[in-house]
Amino acid sequence: MTPREKNLLILLCGTLFLVLNVLGYKKLYAPKIAATNARVSTLEREYKRAEGNLKQSDRWQKSMNWLENSEGKPTTYAEAQSKLQTFMRKQADARGLTTRDEGFLPHVEGPYYTRVRVKYKLTGMEQQVQQWIMSVHQPRQFQVITRLIMKPQTNDLTRIDVEVEVEKFIILAAPNNPV
Repeated sequence: MTPREKNLLILLCGTLFLVLNVLGYKKLYAPKIAATNARVSTLEREYKRAEGNLKQSDRWQKSMNWLENSEGKPTTYAEAQSKLQTFMRKQADARGLTTRDEGFLPHVEGPYYTRVRVKYKLTGMEQQVQQWIMSVHQPRQFQVITRLIMKPQTNDLTRIDVEVEVEKFIILAAPNNPV
């Protein structure tokens, strides 16, 4: 081989080496670097969001503790409904009110809580009825009066007829793990 052919061969090999390096960089290395950079930026955003959530959780800690302590243990809707009805009856009896009618309403399932509902009708003096309403309406125990109708009795204006619907929010027990 002549020195000119050797120089041409070295130049071709050098050029081929440079072309292969450029193609390898563009086809193999650059996409991996871009994917890694995208992943790093995504993880940095998630880290900042998690840091913000952690800072906010300190503000909400009291509320989360209250919710954890107040929401009660998982139960079945039938058990919760009967306990609610018994509670309402005991409160009415303690105040000397006359129960006219009581019954269950269909429960309403939600994504986090199930609402058990009870309908109750009673008669009594206005002050005792107001005390009964105040004892039954307990938002801190997830129990609220959702419907209230008060009418004076036609034959005795000192007494009133009351019809209420009370709902209690409960957590349902898992079907495979009954309480």
